[in-house]
Amino acid sequence: MATRSQRKENTLLHLFTSGCGGKVSAIFTCPLEVIKTRLQSLRLALCTFYYLQVHLGTITGARVIIKTGLQKEGTKYKSFVQMALLVFLEEGYLAFSRGLFAQLVWKIPNTAIMLSTYELIVYLLEDRRQ
Repeated sequence: MATRSQRKENTLLHLFTSGCGGKVSAIFTCPLEVIKTRLQSLRLALCTFYYLQVHLGTITGARVIIKTGLQKEGTKYKSFVQMALLVFLEEGYLAFSRGLFAQLVWKIPNTAIMLSTYELIVYLLEDRRQ
């Protein structure tokens, strides 16, 4: 059975190591997140929006297509791989790290709390069995 100081050290160790794991995860998945976000925003820019019009007590629905630069020119991004290649060629490799800070701010504490909580629950369940 671990003493109180050993448990505290284990908890701090789990927080630190899981935070490092979250950091590594954010760094490796950031390029995928950049491409995914661009594809999602592209789909949003090309979709049809509905809004309600109110005229003298009557409500009608109107269909509006928002004209964007993408619709006027045509879409230059066709697939995930083609988008990744164009981003690399047009903007360079640093474009894949856009939003990394936001991901680090979100993933490091999230992973640290999640894995430390898991370890605490495992510890409490083991303690109960004995």
